[in-house]
This record gives sequence, C-alpha cells and structure tokens, in this order.
Amino acid sequence: MLAPLLAALLLAPASSQEFVIDASTGSIIAVLESEGALKALAHDHVVDAREFEGELTVAGEASNGQVRVGAEWIEIDAPATREAAKVEGKLSEKDREKIREQMRGPKGLSVKDHPKIVFRALKAYQVEGESIWMVDGEFELRGVKQAVQIPVEFERSARGTWFHGRLRIKPSDYGIKPFKVLGGMIRVKDEALIRFRLLARPR
Repeated sequence: MLAPLLAALLLAPASSQEFVIDASTGSIIAVLESEGALKALAHDHVVDAREFEGELTVAGEASNGQVRVGAEWIEIDAPATREAAKVEGKLSEKDREKIREQMRGPKGLSVKDHPKIVFRALKAYQVEGESIWMVDGEFELRGVKQAVQIPVEFERSARGTWFHGRLRIKPSDYGIKPFKVLGGMIRVKDEALIRFRLLARPR
C-alpha cells in the first residue's frame, strides 16, 4: 500500500507533484437498484462512464484533484458492464434505448445543459491504523454541488498509482426524481452506488 509514500508527499510543503488520470484504462460505474411491490419484474441498472479525465496536485495542505466525466458519453446497461458488475438479468436493445433516453434527458442527467459530472478532491488524510485514505471533496451533478467524503485505497503498480473506492449518493439531492412505473409499484431506489478504479500517472 502507498500510505507511507502518500504521507510523505502530502506533508512536503516545499514542492509539489503533478499527476494525470489515464483515461485509457480504469472504470467508473454506478449501480441503480429497483424496489417496490413488483420488484421481481424489474431490472437493476448499471451506468458506465465511457469518457473521463482528471488530474491531481500533491502539495502539502494545498493538495487537490479533480475527475470529470463526459455525461454525453455515459452508457446504460451494456451487457459486458452488467456482467462485470454482477448485475443479473438481460435487457433488450429496445429497452436499453428507452432507458438511455430517460436517463440522458431533462428529467435525468440532462446532458445537454450539464455536459460534465465532476468530483473535486479538497483534502485527504489517512485513517489511523488503516490502509485507507479519506478524501473530503465535492460532487457535482446537473450543476448541483454536494459535499462528500470517500474512502479510497491506493495501490502502486509499474503503470502508475491505482486508486479505487466507492461513493453513495441520493439522485434526488441533485434534482433527479427516481423513475417509477405502475404507480410506484416498480421504481428505482433514490440511491446510486458509484464505484471507481482509476490510474494516475506522473505528468
């Protein structure tokens, strides 16, 4: 784990190091679960970020970072992603297209008005006795910003530094009303679990 290395970097005020997110690898996905009296007839959904970028500056207490996701390029319920995320069930291409239009439209992500989904890291510190760092930051969706805290694990490799973690958000906090049908007997939970695994390389 990188806890000693990162601690040394974060506490070094005399210099800074720049990193960039390698957009050619890694993943950012969100899992949306269904609920309601007729849940057995519904499907959970997987949202897959196909375009993202970001950078990280390590400079003592001034350390910060940002990851930006292109909302227009988000994919919905791709079979391979559903399988990788261990989400059961298959959807037809017709159903996928309908769900995609709803999620991308004005009642969903509203990609035309808000083309970027952004996470900004403002502060990071190691959890005592753990190989996990807590990152305080801000998550922006549909132009709405909410303070968040994310536990992140770091792993060094020959290709760079991997960091992975998860974040739970309530779509309604960002102006997205959960979709429902049959009077709410089938509906999407007002909770999304975002999981990420990203590679950072020195600039």
